Amino acid sequence: MSKNIKIFDTQVTLILSEAYKVFPKSFDLDIDDLENFLKSSRSKISLEEHQEYCGDTMLFLEKNGFIEIGTKTLGGGYIDVRLTLKGLTLLKQQPKSISDEPSVGEMASKKIKEGLIDSAIAIITNALTKFI
Repeated sequence: MSKNIKIFDTQVTLILSEAYKVFPKSFDLDIDDLENFLKSSRSKISLEEHQEYCGDTMLFLEKNGFIEIGTKTLGGGYIDVRLTLKGLTLLKQQPKSISDEPSVGEMASKKIKEGLIDSAIAIITNALTKFI
C-alpha cells in the first residue's frame, strides 16, 4: 500500500472515530489534537507526514458528506467538526453476519483505545468500501 493511502486511512479512522465518540456534539481539531490522536493510536507515521495530508483528508471527508466543518483556522485547525447523517450511517453499520455485534464506529473506537490502529483502519476502510 502506498504511504499516502496509509496516511489517509489512518487520518480518516482517527477523525471519524473521534466524531462518532462525541456525536451529536462537535469537536475541534488542531495540530496538538492530531499529535495526541497519533500518540494514543501508536501510529508509526510521523506528525510531519500527517500534517502534510490533514487538510486534504478533512476536505475529502467534508466534500463527500461524512463531516461538516464549522471553521478552518489560519493555523490549520478545524472548529466545530461534526459527523453528518451520512457519516453516522456509515459508522452505525452492523456486521451482516451477527446483528448483536457492535457497530463499525464502536469497533473502531475500541481498537484505537487498545492501540490497534491497523485493526481500526481495516474496520473503517472496509465499511467505506462497502458504503460508497
